[in-house]
Amino acid sequence: MARFGYCQGHAWIGLTIMAGLSPLAALADGGPPAYGGPSVFVPFAPATSGAATTPYAPTQGGSPAMEIAFCGRTVPVKFTMDTGSTGIIASPDLFTPCTADQAGQPGEMIYSSSGRVEKGNWYRADVTLFDPASHQPLAVANVPVLQVTQVVCGANARDCTPNPTPTGVAMMGVGFGRYSTQQPQSKTNVNPFLNVTQVATSATGALQPLPSSWNTGYVVTKAGAALGLSAANTAGARWVKLSQTLPPAPPVTVLPEWSMAPAELVINGTSLGIGAALMDTGVGIGYLGPKPAVQGVACGSSQCLPNGTTVAVYLPSKAAAISQFGFTVATPATSLQPGGGVVMVGDPTPFYNTSRTYYAGFSMAYDAVNGWAGLIPAP
Repeated sequence: MARFGYCQGHAWIGLTIMAGLSPLAALADGGPPAYGGPSVFVPFAPATSGAATTPYAPTQGGSPAMEIAFCGRTVPVKFTMDTGSTGIIASPDLFTPCTADQAGQPGEMIYSSSGRVEKGNWYRADVTLFDPASHQPLAVANVPVLQVTQVVCGANARDCTPNPTPTGVAMMGVGFGRYSTQQPQSKTNVNPFLNVTQVATSATGALQPLPSSWNTGYVVTKAGAALGLSAANTAGARWVKLSQTLPPAPPVTVLPEWSMAPAELVINGTSLGIGAALMDTGVGIGYLGPKPAVQGVACGSSQCLPNGTTVAVYLPSKAAAISQFGFTVATPATSLQPGGGVVMVGDPTPFYNTSRTYYAGFSMAYDAVNGWAGLIPAP
């Protein structure tokens, strides 16, 4: 969950894959490896609104959720699955450390979309992910979990109330490229999707140790997330190379830190430059910076792109695009346009947070070992 504000919209949507390019065309380093390992698919829990069996939809309702439990317990709780942050945070009513959990250091997670600063202590724990239909375990990860004991508000917070005794905090951050000087604890070691230790086998349905052929990474779709990269779940991906921001640092992390997906942002035909795109399931609002040369419209306390504005995003750049998507802002919003509109922010480096509506048109694959992001047109 990242960035601020909200707005309005409706749209033509340009959802295109550049013609004439194979999935590995024009890529640095010769392209990603062949993914031949196993995987397990973890469906999203039913939508929080409507009937209990209503499927989750990126363009309706809130962020997606998964059912998880701690310490080997068998009664799961819904946690928001957020690709805009990294790390699990939970209030004491939802996470009580087990006797086997290792107490760590004090920590905090900062959510710039709201301005909330969640403070507490890290405890290493086994985290079980469940099938929301059968309530059977599908995978287990071993990661530090931040037990949140206090919520404070950062400067210029937009949606924050201080709370010395928080309850109901349930966020599972699984995003990449989130490490920064502001978020030094958002590393690969706290990402449950990258620290899987057991998976349910297709033959028996029972949890088994992670196979040696496991390819560490995941694919987020509009229906759930596939853990482990395979030939099937990466089929059709257009791969973009990521930059390494930090090398592995055993024993804390055994995986590199990679950047967000490189992207060139073009507004009304004018490029804002090459920066990054964040495909964020944690918000229903888009965020765009730096401010383009358009007259914004008021949306809450922010300024948003007005109707008629064209937005085009090219990965990794317009000149060497492997994939692109776009829309024209209109009312009401449709397809890839963020339902809450696109807020203009003051970031000096080009940046676009797509909001969760991105997943109505694409799935996103992430190779955490070799540093690739894959965009896959959704069926």
